[in-house]
Amino acid sequence: MRNIVISLLCIVSCLPAYAQSADKTARSDVFYWKNSKGTLLLHAADHTVVGQLANSKTGSIRFSDAITSIDPATFKITRRYTVAKDVDSVSISLDFIHASPCAYWMIPAVSYNGNNYGRGKEPKGAQENGLWRTYSYRRTPIPGALYSEGDRFAVATWGDTPTGERDDYSCSIEPREKQTVHRLIWPEEELPQTYSNRDRYSQGFRKYLKLKKGESVTLTMYLTVSAVKPHHQAVQHFMHKAWEYADKPVVAVENAEQLWNLGIRYATESLWAEEGSFKGFSIGLQSDEKGWFQRKGGKYEIGWCGQNASIANSLLVDYIRNQHPKSLEKGLATLDTWAEHCPLPNGLFVTHYDNILSNNTNFVMDACNLGAAALNYFEAFDLTKTIGKDRPQYERIAFGICDFVKADQQANGVYARGWRPDGTAYVREGTIGCFMVPPMLEAYKRSQDASYLLSAQKAYNYYMNELKTDGYTTAGALDTWCIDKESSMPLLRSSLMLYQITGNREYLDNAVAASYYLSTWMWHYQGIYPADDNFTVYGYNTFGATSVSVQHHHLDNYALYWVTDWIKLSDLTGDPQWREKALAVWRNGSQLVSDGTLNINGRVRPAGAQNEAFFESHWQFGAGERINSWLVAWPGAFRLETLRHPEGRRALVGETRSDTLLSLLHDASGNYVFVVAHRGDWRNAPENSLKAMERSIKMGVDMVEIDIRMTKDSVLVLMHDGSIDRTTTGKGRVSDYTLAELRQFYLKDGLGVVLTQQIPTLKEVMLLCKDKILVNADKASDYMDKVQEVLKETGTEKQVVYKGYRPYAAVKQQYGDLLNQIIYMPIVIDNTKGLDTVVVDFIKHYKPVAFEVIFGAEDSPMNAAVKTMRTSGCRVWVNSLWGNMNAGHNDERAVDEPDACWGWLIDYGASIIQTDRPKELIEYLESKNKRITK
Repeated sequence: MRNIVISLLCIVSCLPAYAQSADKTARSDVFYWKNSKGTLLLHAADHTVVGQLANSKTGSIRFSDAITSIDPATFKITRRYTVAKDVDSVSISLDFIHASPCAYWMIPAVSYNGNNYGRGKEPKGAQENGLWRTYSYRRTPIPGALYSEGDRFAVATWGDTPTGERDDYSCSIEPREKQTVHRLIWPEEELPQTYSNRDRYSQGFRKYLKLKKGESVTLTMYLTVSAVKPHHQAVQHFMHKAWEYADKPVVAVENAEQLWNLGIRYATESLWAEEGSFKGFSIGLQSDEKGWFQRKGGKYEIGWCGQNASIANSLLVDYIRNQHPKSLEKGLATLDTWAEHCPLPNGLFVTHYDNILSNNTNFVMDACNLGAAALNYFEAFDLTKTIGKDRPQYERIAFGICDFVKADQQANGVYARGWRPDGTAYVREGTIGCFMVPPMLEAYKRSQDASYLLSAQKAYNYYMNELKTDGYTTAGALDTWCIDKESSMPLLRSSLMLYQITGNREYLDNAVAASYYLSTWMWHYQGIYPADDNFTVYGYNTFGATSVSVQHHHLDNYALYWVTDWIKLSDLTGDPQWREKALAVWRNGSQLVSDGTLNINGRVRPAGAQNEAFFESHWQFGAGERINSWLVAWPGAFRLETLRHPEGRRALVGETRSDTLLSLLHDASGNYVFVVAHRGDWRNAPENSLKAMERSIKMGVDMVEIDIRMTKDSVLVLMHDGSIDRTTTGKGRVSDYTLAELRQFYLKDGLGVVLTQQIPTLKEVMLLCKDKILVNADKASDYMDKVQEVLKETGTEKQVVYKGYRPYAAVKQQYGDLLNQIIYMPIVIDNTKGLDTVVVDFIKHYKPVAFEVIFGAEDSPMNAAVKTMRTSGCRVWVNSLWGNMNAGHNDERAVDEPDACWGWLIDYGASIIQTDRPKELIEYLESKNKRITK
């Protein structure tokens, strides 16, 4: 019997491909490799040694190397081994030695600097009884991934995704006194023990494979190097590269509408429960030989795994969208049940209804459940107003929770991990308190009470500093005390909310940092499993799943919670990876959702059901049990939550923001008030400029009003006045210049300051606005054919609203059949002759989506006309620009008296407001819950 173990040290560096030789030196502008007496050394540009590729030699095996530069700091190293004689058992390793003491190290989703936090028995440190721990590539979200930070450089290594069982391998990191070894090991092993269940171990293993004379084995290691940065930010470079080079398989799942319907069915048909005073949803289904049944204990939870409040809100949205009466009935019954029995006098809220049913007084209300309760009750308050079933107590519940937590906050900003009914803190350790930051910010947005914002910022700063300092977050739920992913979820959401509130770029950077940390838990590949394995039989793909915690080495779909946040982050940063990851998470989390006929492991699952856990690693379950049978409520709840919010729905249904706005525009029954930016955001950019439109889009404006003129050479451009004198450095009429001649002039801002921007063409503006925002084209009637040509060329025909003062007959004569293909809005003035007849004529023959109304007094003849418009299902457009257009309820007055101006206009009937103060109007409408989409 012959055993051969070969230890190799491998670095990836910036070189062209080459074969190893005794005197070869390879260079790049950033790093270079130098062959020193048969050992490859990786140097920085200043000749500092970053690390080396170790070699072991034997007479019975030959090897050859190739190092390929992928980019200036990322390398692919391939080593091919060929045996000179039969070998009964082979174990080889490919090592890169980072030539520095290790300040911080990580095996993603397995160990964060040794897992020194926590009370569990998950693997602690890199060694056990003096032996270095080894882990199968299946435990790491990037195959065989290892990361270490030294004095100057951060180094990350990982391997290829196996293509067959014979390719399975393992990894190990060795943070020694003066150096850190990154090691890939073939074939697969886990030593000295296998972590096989929560806090439990089983016997370790090592596979040995035979090789015959002349057979070859190829090992590949990827390596990326970057400078060490504060707060472990160098991990971002590693994670970005790992995602960039990931395979990214596309997983086919049901369409979003079908998933929505299945989620509603599972909640109402399988999870619905009535017990004593309780009406709501069970936490999930279990099974025995008789079939599926609702879990017997720990049954009813407001958030976290039970998600009663979120499911109820989704049912209300289902009623709004689809008018299903059972959705309304069960959604309200659930929210009312919890609202009646669970608020405590001190503001706290009983998060587990089992305590109400059993009259238990010795329990803890945890921050993650309380955060979910507050956020969902704020949203429920808005939804019930939309459907005409006002529940003011819902908002009081949400504010009550926030008020208690704010009063209990510690001087350093920390909230508690949970509280007992008498208000005493259970414990303050861990990041879990951060779940109260998003509802605190929501409370601020609604009340404008700065104490909520101050409290949220203090807590946020504390918890974000933990992540930056430690490189991890902790204790996401009360059933665990370990490093995890779940406790960092509210950091991402809070960062985005604070950025929206303050505009401070640091919060957006923090959202990116939290997202990279979350990415260290996300599977970047599809593992290889035998033909008879659960994953293979049922077609489960690991790509896009997330590991639970360092104490639980298996996958779940909890990342569904932050799909919408990653879509927002992608839009805000322009980085496509976050949208790509959001879609990967969605597709992964939407696998194996039962249509009512899905049979897994011999049991047919109810419609909409999906299990909680997938055991991808060497965990306690066998090949036929990788997919568990705990059909918990939260996966369906999170899918519904994603789809009920505009960003998620647009991304997953394939609906653009302009599609959503068009749907709202055509539905006058909703609560949504449109904001139209007059000539764009002209207070912060030149009017009718690309920058004014861009700022409007980023601000969240629904429609921009633009003015169209034609040049001497028949090009449509944006300009309000007939001349260019007021807004540019030029003089004369637009029609006297060609476009090229106009380009020699520069635009001025509202104060007359000359800027570097130029007059934009209509085509440029429409390309900028495509899919993002609606456009009101003013002064377009003289150029309709030309305008339509531009809209067809840019694919934006549906995004434009035209308007004019003529009665219906004249408009029909002017536009002909085109009138049925465009959105046309009549403008009516209170002194229009035969005002009521003009309005009724349009409604009878055309029914516009909206009328623009102009009136000079509160007791104007327009009042009756507005009532006719509203009862006929038409929106009402009011200009708040100047007082003579709105009976004195104008923008400048609204800045100091928003209720008396914008509020009055909404009560009057306006559901579209054109303004010169778009930012302030949006903030006002959000505070009044007038920006809720269906």
